[in-house]
Amino acid sequence: DVWRVENGAITASLPDQRKQAIVLSSRERYTDFDLMFRATIEGGAGDCRVYFRSQVQSGHQPLVAGPCCAIYGKDAPADHRTGSLVLEPGHRVEKSPTAQRVERFVDPAENHFRIRCQGKHILIEVNGVKMINGDFPSLPDQGVIAWTIDANRPPQKVAFKVLKFVDLSRSVPTPTVARPSLS
Repeated sequence: DVWRVENGAITASLPDQRKQAIVLSSRERYTDFDLMFRATIEGGAGDCRVYFRSQVQSGHQPLVAGPCCAIYGKDAPADHRTGSLVLEPGHRVEKSPTAQRVERFVDPAENHFRIRCQGKHILIEVNGVKMINGDFPSLPDQGVIAWTIDANRPPQKVAFKVLKFVDLSRSVPTPTVARPSLS
């Protein structure tokens, strides 16, 4: 009753009675990858996240622990910004783009995202602008990719569309071709 596919987009909206975040997770675990997508937050208000190299913890309600890219509407808490690298549990901001960068390049309603993990390096881009670009030694080596919609400040509806995923750890390197002699 939360996650569904509509017009080729993965969409979610929480019923009013839900009091916990709802997770949509990959079954496979990934190491190095490049993920691109467009996220739309209906009404421009709310909170959702894309987790990567994370673990789904089972219980009464499944929760996700690990790093994630935060996606906020215009009602974001002062110290949290779209494109931030956040660690769960605890909702701790590991690294955040500057307020000026977010104000200039991020729309509260719709943005294009890129999350790229290679080794311990993370690149998060929003609308083609680098928000996070650095090495994080504590980054797990592998984990699931999961989408969540927050229950404390849920958007009316969120849509993830135009998804493109490249599993860099499974990509076959292209063979080098011997160049012909110039003589």
